[in-house]
Amino acid sequence: MQIKTSRSFLRFSLIFFTLFIPTVIYAEDNYNSHFINESNKGAEKYTLVKTRMWPESGCIIESGPDILLPGEKTQLVIAKKQGCDQAGIGYSLYKTADNKQEHLLGYVSHRFRDGTFSLQVSIFCNDKQCVFRDLNPDQDRN
Repeated sequence: MQIKTSRSFLRFSLIFFTLFIPTVIYAEDNYNSHFINESNKGAEKYTLVKTRMWPESGCIIESGPDILLPGEKTQLVIAKKQGCDQAGIGYSLYKTADNKQEHLLGYVSHRFRDGTFSLQVSIFCNDKQCVFRDLNPDQDRN
């Protein structure tokens, strides 16, 4: 009976370590950041379309889907290795109602630089006048 129990424990241990050790190593050897599109909670909803990743040298291990809809989240995973101190994903920003994505509002970058993640939003100016009111992507609040 003890031999069967020992074999079962050995099998369980091998399966456990085979499945979970790579995950632990993966998490410790990389920088991770989640990006959540919470525009589903606001009056206007926005869709993000991935347009670029940098650098192209294998620093980005995981970048998520090509389209990030309101309420969805993604994860950016950057390798901890030389040459990967700056990396990121660039998205084009559209209103979700713009199904054909004809009216580009600006750009959003989920970036990593010198050990810190950031989110940068660039919105196009109207004609030659650029006005900043708040973090509303349309800048249309009175």
